[in-house]
Amino acid sequence: MRKMKCDVLVAGAGLGGLTAGIALAREGFEVCVLEADTGRRADHWGFTIWPPGTRTLDWLGILDGVKAEGCRIESFRWLSGDGSERVSVDLARLEDVGTFVGILPSRLLNVLEAGAAANGVTILKGAADWEFTRGSDGLFEVRARTPGEEWLIGCKLIVGSDGPQSWLRRRLGINAWQWRPPGQVIVTGIGGPLDAAESRQAMGVGWSAGSVSLGHGKSWVYAILGRRDRRRSLEPFGAYEAIEPQARTALAELRDVAEIRPWSIRVRRWTTDGILLIGDAAHTVLPHIGLGGTMTLEDIPVLCKIASDALHKGDTSAARLGEFQRRRRRRVAYAHRVSEVWALSMTSRLPGFRLMRDFNFRRLAKNPEKVETFVRELSSPEPVRLGTRVGVLIP
Repeated sequence: MRKMKCDVLVAGAGLGGLTAGIALAREGFEVCVLEADTGRRADHWGFTIWPPGTRTLDWLGILDGVKAEGCRIESFRWLSGDGSERVSVDLARLEDVGTFVGILPSRLLNVLEAGAAANGVTILKGAADWEFTRGSDGLFEVRARTPGEEWLIGCKLIVGSDGPQSWLRRRLGINAWQWRPPGQVIVTGIGGPLDAAESRQAMGVGWSAGSVSLGHGKSWVYAILGRRDRRRSLEPFGAYEAIEPQARTALAELRDVAEIRPWSIRVRRWTTDGILLIGDAAHTVLPHIGLGGTMTLEDIPVLCKIASDALHKGDTSAARLGEFQRRRRRRVAYAHRVSEVWALSMTSRLPGFRLMRDFNFRRLAKNPEKVETFVRELSSPEPVRLGTRVGVLIP
């Protein structure tokens, strides 16, 4: 059995776990990351990272590497079911708030792993089997098994970033509430290049489809379907291609698609003595407006400040670590509301929802500055103002 000591053990080597590891290592702490998988999963979707996320990547010194492996998104465009443009946002006009980036998950994780290695973070892959106990001195003893190796790891703090189905959260007995858009599925895959560095979305009756440029000749292509449309899961791609000729090259190279049921997760508490949950383990956000990964990245500077203070003062109690949830709660709650309202508007066949959605888009087409203000405020670290929410009819 190999023995190791570290200050922080991070569960999960995904977006949140690796960025947390880099941030804490840059503060001078010894960090070990446990990852259940041994290799990369296939890419079936893409990240759209908003400015709060790219600011975190810049703070960590890896934004240039991420931009080189992805694509700077230059505009958002929303289309009607017949292909006419409803409203668009020129993101170049929002340069003062930061950068929007589209990128394949595998490419992003490659950059993060390189950043973790450069900062001395230890990553143990294949650690699907691990347990922990806490001694009377407040220190944790973690027993982990990787292929061909057993580990005994001592640490002061555990950070859980092991995804929506977090093993650590369940192990602690922390309740989580899951919400799914009724009957909704997303058919998603990686296609070929788009003609422009954009995020586009078309909305028909009971379906929506879209594409996001990810750079290097790749794009994320998806269709959002309601219950009645699931037997014809690929038809929206055909409808999307018919109304959006620029997406044809992307769809022509679409080979392998996955069908997922989207959900959001709310967790009652994110901390207990010596343990803190972040990212999807604490607050899974629906993917419909691309805020999930951004909310995870936005966690990291706050996590770093709270955890660093706790470790320096030798107090990793739930009372001290709970400041993390208190500081992040309002932003995450709003991301949940926005993404859930957006999800319902995508596939709902209820006349009231469709009429309200279409009325709102017609109104915003005449007042595009309201959409720009909304995107600008959502890209800031503060909750969106009530006046802006009223202006775009988002609660």
